[in-house]
Amino acid sequence: MSPLDIWCIVIGAVLVSMALTGSLVERLPVTPAILYLAAGYAISRGGLHELDPIIDAALLRGLSEIAIAISLFAVGLKLRVPMTAHAWRVPLRLALPALVLTILFFAGAAWWLYGLSAGMALVLAAILSPTDPVLGADVHVARPGDRDQVRFGLTAEGGINDAVALPAVLLGLGLLGRHDLGAFGWHWLVVEVLWFMLGGFAVGWAIGWLVGRLVLQMRRRRLATGFDEFLGFGVIGLAFGIAGQLLASEFLAVFAAGLALRHIERRISVGGGVNPEGVSIDDKAAAIDPERAAAHITHSLLTFNTQAEHIAELFLVMVLGGLLASIEPDIRDLALAVFLFLIARPLAVGLALVGTGCLAEQRRLIAWFGIRGIGSLYYLAFVLQSGLVGPPADRLVSTVLLVTAVSIVVHGLTATPLMQRYYRRSRPGGEE
Repeated sequence: MSPLDIWCIVIGAVLVSMALTGSLVERLPVTPAILYLAAGYAISRGGLHELDPIIDAALLRGLSEIAIAISLFAVGLKLRVPMTAHAWRVPLRLALPALVLTILFFAGAAWWLYGLSAGMALVLAAILSPTDPVLGADVHVARPGDRDQVRFGLTAEGGINDAVALPAVLLGLGLLGRHDLGAFGWHWLVVEVLWFMLGGFAVGWAIGWLVGRLVLQMRRRRLATGFDEFLGFGVIGLAFGIAGQLLASEFLAVFAAGLALRHIERRISVGGGVNPEGVSIDDKAAAIDPERAAAHITHSLLTFNTQAEHIAELFLVMVLGGLLASIEPDIRDLALAVFLFLIARPLAVGLALVGTGCLAEQRRLIAWFGIRGIGSLYYLAFVLQSGLVGPPADRLVSTVLLVTAVSIVVHGLTATPLMQRYYRRSRPGGEE
């Protein structure tokens, strides 16, 4: 039996099992990702299939790129908050100064603990410091328009910080002599930092805005209805591909495209007094109504993308679990995980959120829920494709996979109870 047949059978069985036991899983005090991780690990430990993270780096990078792009587009669609709103102060501080501080703190710890070079320590820190947009659904906004500082901050942070992490990875590779930073680092600063982020957002916003307006005009004239899943993947493909060709951030472009579509919906719905949550995707009349069409489109796109995101999460986390069987754990990896979750992230978040008005409990929750996942798998594959081999590559693979797995487990075990407790305490009278 071929490896493809084996994976098809296993994944098919898991999908059917989740469909049959979904309501039971939702009541468990764990996230589905923990179950996927365990299933993937069991497959590889049972000798059914062995995936090599170094040999299969290109495959892993491609698969994780797809999963992250789908997730980032959905994240953008969830954030129904004006770009000028006060709520954006928290995620911007988390995605920029907090991430940079986390990378510096973590790189210092990795350098001291392992005796790594400055470049290698920076690469490792840049891979593991950004939070994950795919696995953070349990702490994300409960509905579009939710401005709670914890949920909104964590959701938007996951949409932005991958664009900040890649320049840090490239800087580390430059220090290792595996990437050209330009004379005195000018190319890295101008092209791979400033243009990479600003250009990525601009490209994605423009594509989301233009496509959104075009589709609305056509639907109002009853020229284009249905096939919203094609529209969603089409926008993702355009934003990702065009940004990549322009050397801008593909991930930030996809995120911005989702934001632009939601921005169009918010302006139209608010002006027409429409409640977007009251517009059903099964309401065919809403798809061509001038005031409700935008809400219908974004609702359809978000529903479909969320389903695709769940499938991508299942597959990639199972792959991650399978990769765990190929590493040799080191107690220092666990020490780094503890340092990252309990010292580096909380300290960086605490410093970055000074003056934002966040309550102490909110800062603690934001600091704790720095979930690592598919994003770290992507950056690991990205670095391995640069030609890193031998003991440094093995050390990087072992540390990244173990720290990511620990994050999936500990954050998955605490997400539901902590967020439910916070939600009860944040509602008037403690109501659910």
